[in-house]
Amino acid sequence: MFKHNVAVVGCGYWGPNLLRNLAENEGADLRWICDIDAKQVAAMGRRYPAAQLTSDCKALFADSSLDAVVIATPVWTHFSFAKQALEAGKHVLCEKPLCRTMEEAKAMIQAAKDAKRTLKCGFNHRHHPAIKEAKRLLDGGDLGRPLFARCRYGICGRPDYQDEWRADPAQAAGGQLLEQGTHALDLFRWFLGEPAEVVCMTSRQYFTAQPLDDNGMVTISAGDEFLQPRPKKASEVVQERFRTRLYIVALTAIVFAVLQLMLKRTRTGLEIRAVSQNRGMARAMGIRSEWVDAATFGLGSGIAGVAGVALSQLTNVGPNLGQSYIVDSFMVVVFGGVGNLWGTLLGGMSLGVINKILEPFAGAVLGKIIVLVCLILFIQRRPRGIFPQKGRAAEA
Repeated sequence: MFKHNVAVVGCGYWGPNLLRNLAENEGADLRWICDIDAKQVAAMGRRYPAAQLTSDCKALFADSSLDAVVIATPVWTHFSFAKQALEAGKHVLCEKPLCRTMEEAKAMIQAAKDAKRTLKCGFNHRHHPAIKEAKRLLDGGDLGRPLFARCRYGICGRPDYQDEWRADPAQAAGGQLLEQGTHALDLFRWFLGEPAEVVCMTSRQYFTAQPLDDNGMVTISAGDEFLQPRPKKASEVVQERFRTRLYIVALTAIVFAVLQLMLKRTRTGLEIRAVSQNRGMARAMGIRSEWVDAATFGLGSGIAGVAGVALSQLTNVGPNLGQSYIVDSFMVVVFGGVGNLWGTLLGGMSLGVINKILEPFAGAVLGKIIVLVCLILFIQRRPRGIFPQKGRAAEA
């Protein structure tokens, strides 16, 4: 497996998390660890002994075997380190905020284009399982047209936060809106595209020990095209329908197998078969036919409920759903034979396939009429169906 040779610049608050993930990633080979704090570099070196250690990032930029650099240093250094790495031909993953000003951001993007290298910002929230699933549903059109999105996000602070560089206006990109709110802003853009208008307000109300904002309110608005979901491709629709029908077929096979085992291998199944084949003889043998009738009705109702679960993948399910299948069910029983599971399976599959073959040429209604006429002609020859009952019940 091909591995990317990676270096991490910055081993302070967030750097150790990046080092751990890179060391555990099969697609990455951790080659360099860099930080100006010699004790911190030494500590990380003991944890990852295969990596080279340095306090000067120029050493790793000069390594021709290095593919990518991950930058986890204070934001005021991002621009300089990222630009040097890109100009040295390295891909760059830079922690958020990307930089301090729009001019720096544009210059970093241009440097990546000039070097033909990838520049990414560390928006890790995109990779949370729930977020990824929501994005998949939105892109696939399953959620329809989004009308409104709302996010509340923040941190609770930590001891001595006011003494960190994040609380220093000379070093930080901004307060909590840029430090933490960038995750929410990124998710808005990722889910819904570029906004047309942004209204923002920041304030410092609670954490007054530092001079930067501790709260931010942002309202994002856009035109209709901003909220239009991506239409599904024809191939995606076909694949989705195929998977749905495959699921229904698999569920049907499981229910059929369980029912067949129950009827053939259990006492209840034996009594059901006895009552359905010869009620009088079954009662003479001591079988309580009324109880068996009730149990059979309950079993059939349960199977109908499972069928409703399967049909819910194709259409809306309601109390009157069964009315649409009365004629089809009658034809299946007549064609397959009364009281025979194999006849039900073969009859249902045969009539269903024939209907689908006829529909494109004759239409749904005329196709069903043709099938019904053919079925009437069939029962003239075989009035008991494909699998007729045998034994005394048939003779009666």
